[in-house]
Amino acid sequence: MPGTAPAAELSSKIIRGDKIMELILGIDLGTTYSCAAWVDETGKPQIIKNKEGFLTTPSAVFFRSPSEKEVGEAAKQYAVMYPDRVVSQIKRHMGEEGYTVYMDGADLRPEEISGYILKKLTEDAVSTLRAEGAIPPDEPKSIAAVITCPAYFGAGERHATRTAGELAGLRMLAEPLNEPTAAAILFGTLQQGDTRNVLVYDLGGGTFDVTIIHVEPGLIDVVCTGGDHHRGGVDWDKRLMELALQKAEAQGLLTADAVYEDPEALQELTLSAEEAKINLSARPRAMLRFTCGGKTARVEVTREEFEAATEDLLQDTLRLTDDMLAQAAAKGYPLSAIDELLLVGGSTGMPQVVQALQQKYGKTPRSFDPAGAVAKGAALFAQKSAEMEKVLPTTPAGRDPKVLGRLGGVQVRNVSSRSYGVNAFDIADDVEKLFIIIPRNATLPAEGHSRFNPRNDNQSASRFDVMESLAAGEVAPLSEGKKLGEAVLELPAGCTRQTVIDVTFTLTEGGLLQLHAIERDGGREVHAQFQVSGGMSQQELAEAGDRISHSTVE
Repeated sequence: MPGTAPAAELSSKIIRGDKIMELILGIDLGTTYSCAAWVDETGKPQIIKNKEGFLTTPSAVFFRSPSEKEVGEAAKQYAVMYPDRVVSQIKRHMGEEGYTVYMDGADLRPEEISGYILKKLTEDAVSTLRAEGAIPPDEPKSIAAVITCPAYFGAGERHATRTAGELAGLRMLAEPLNEPTAAAILFGTLQQGDTRNVLVYDLGGGTFDVTIIHVEPGLIDVVCTGGDHHRGGVDWDKRLMELALQKAEAQGLLTADAVYEDPEALQELTLSAEEAKINLSARPRAMLRFTCGGKTARVEVTREEFEAATEDLLQDTLRLTDDMLAQAAAKGYPLSAIDELLLVGGSTGMPQVVQALQQKYGKTPRSFDPAGAVAKGAALFAQKSAEMEKVLPTTPAGRDPKVLGRLGGVQVRNVSSRSYGVNAFDIADDVEKLFIIIPRNATLPAEGHSRFNPRNDNQSASRFDVMESLAAGEVAPLSEGKKLGEAVLELPAGCTRQTVIDVTFTLTEGGLLQLHAIERDGGREVHAQFQVSGGMSQQELAEAGDRISHSTVE
């Protein structure tokens, strides 16, 4: 490679002299499938094939031994023979306090298991790019990345996602990027200067997001976002499994209880259901085959039967879509102003999804690179993040705007995925509740203010439990909040129930929440900032990092 590289070559690689020091990736870490993307030498984001030659990798890990892991399609196949040694759908447990998987004498956190998936993705990306001649055989020296996550992920889930990347040896360029925002970034770069209001309906393997985004030259503005991290394609798979078992029982072939008690039979049925679901998107009927107790069941399911069995799941996504449309309308973006309805996520290929959306909203949905849009948008965002931290060099001719890629100087303006507030007793009924200070879907950076009073005369201090919540409105039951931390404001002697305490919250674009409380009579104040509680301890991080670094991942 020549000493002075063309500007286009700088779009996805950090080059010093004739060395590629760092590779920049965008990673879609999915519940069922994951993929990595980069921006190629022409400035175009591309998904990078794995070693097996596929664009996506199943998010499954087979623990062959303490030092050998297999990730992807091989892990899915081994799950039939060794179901107790394969972990899948771990994304649904990211940020879940106390959740571990016991394997080879150790309790593994979701962050570590996700770290093996990320290690597979990044090692395969480097191997593929070297084989294609896109990077030299002894480069890169390091990998920087932006990893995506569902838009409604809270602080705990986002922190866990970032930790997974760090455990995999990645330099994180930014906090986890919302998946619909990543898709919108890709969409925005392709619009040739048009102004559009876009509804992104993202139904993935294990999660669902719906986001309304305003796109105009120089700006990608997230209006509002919502979703459900326990609603995705795997839930359709489970309904198909139940349907197949009902048919098998009706034929006297085997019982559902027997299959659920046989891990190998259950895994075989799971794989058969996933394949049948894909077939039902293209054909009116599909066959499922599975064996239990020496008996083999072969049952046929029609698309009509499948859609009837999953209608309630689909309606759940439509209700969430209605909620987001109502919030968007309140911000000045009614349904009539929506120009595009984009389908993102592999599960949007089901015909019932397209039909239901068109019938309900009167707009023709457009499939927008369902499997690759999120990773490609993340790659563009990663590139911009690298430029913002000034890691891309200035050429003798100056910093060429083309170096920034097609994202260029576009501003990405996001919203808060959760509400944030504090606990206090409601004067009306003396019940402790959650008082929202920054509401969900507030444009970031956000600031909110609220006023409180001591509960008792001569109170020496006021303690604020700082919480995040999915609740809407100004007040919510305390049970709907998750505690992030606390701050204590010392009060001067002689305070009464009329003493005024002003509380201000600020939430940065990077997700850092800060509190400032001041008692107005004496001027006493407290400042605090909140990171995530319940994350991995330093010992857990060290042990997990050691296991990952000493494991081969195929």
